[in-house]
Parts: sequence; structure tokens; C-alpha cells
Amino acid sequence: MDYRKIYTGEPDYGRAIEAYTQAIRRDPFDAASCLCRGRLYAAQDKYDQAFQDYDRAVGMKPDNAAAYALRGDAYLAMKRYDKAVEDYNHAIEIEDQPAFREAKAQAYYEQGCDLYAKEQFEDAIALYHKILSPNFAAAHLGLGMVHRAQKKYMEAIQDFNQVLEKDPANAAAYRYRGGVYFALASDVEQARIAFGEESRGIQ
Repeated sequence: MDYRKIYTGEPDYGRAIEAYTQAIRRDPFDAASCLCRGRLYAAQDKYDQAFQDYDRAVGMKPDNAAAYALRGDAYLAMKRYDKAVEDYNHAIEIEDQPAFREAKAQAYYEQGCDLYAKEQFEDAIALYHKILSPNFAAAHLGLGMVHRAQKKYMEAIQDFNQVLEKDPANAAAYRYRGGVYFALASDVEQARIAFGEESRGIQ
């Protein structure tokens, strides 16, 4: 019986894991079952077990792009960004899929957000610039957040406008852009820098 098919999407993790475990016992070289069981462990935040399965699958099928991508997802969940990017790069080298490139971009974006939270703004900007592309509007969102924190309000507005050009339904971009306009209106010095003579009447 093909347990890989029977228990795909099974909500009972314990039952599904046992099924994949049986499949692996029957065929120790069943890389697909290792990957499926690893995903179930990762879904429960049991990353030690997940990595054991992913490492085993990669060892058996080093040309399996999905194995690297799934392990990259686990590294990303643990904020081990360098390891995540390394695995996504392996996946892309084997099979250049948009999903793998987007996952890699997400790793850079999340790392940039962590650097932003630590006020390491220049490092965050460098990461966001690595992923500027028409398909990943979040990079401009990250840049806008950093520029807002640096009081570079006009640059921040441009960044959020870029997000909305690519993703008109992005609520965060509208919210953050509104916050920048409010900050600009409340900061006379920055308003004069931004608008010059037009802001002469601002008190």
C-alpha cells in the first residue's frame, strides 16, 4: 500500500507519522516518505526530527530539489537564515523554480526585518536590495520601513508607492504610507526639506 498517497493531508499527525514510519521500515531508501514525515514533524515544530528526515532524504536523493527546499523552510522557521539560503540555492541549481526563488527572497526579507528591529538599518537595506524584483513587493515594503525609521520620509513614500504599484491590495503599504505622511506633517524641518517653499506656512 502506498502510504505516501493515503496519508497526504491527514490531519491526525500521529497516525500519519506512524504510516510513514512503517513505509520507511519497509523501504529504508524511500526518500519521499522521509520528506513527508519531515514535513509533518516540521508542522508540529519538532525540528530535530524534521532535520533528521530531511538530511536522510538529501543523502539518498542529492538531486532532489524539493528536499533542499523543505529543509530550507525548516531553517527559515528557526531563523537560521544563512542555512536556509544555502539550501534554497541548492534547490535552484537543481531545478530553477519561481517558488524556490521566492522562498529565498523570503529568507532575505525576514532576516532584513530582524536587522531592522535591531536598528541595524544599513545591513537591512543591503539585504532588501538583494531581492528587489517585480515579483517580490515585500522588499520595497522593508525598505520603506527602514527609510521611515531614518526619517527619510520621501524615500519611504516612494518605496510604499512601489509596493502598491505591484500589489494594489497591500493593506500594510497603505497603513505605513499613511504613517509617513502623518510623521512628515508633524515634523516641520523634514517637511521643509521635502517640500521646500510650499511648506513655508507650516507652523
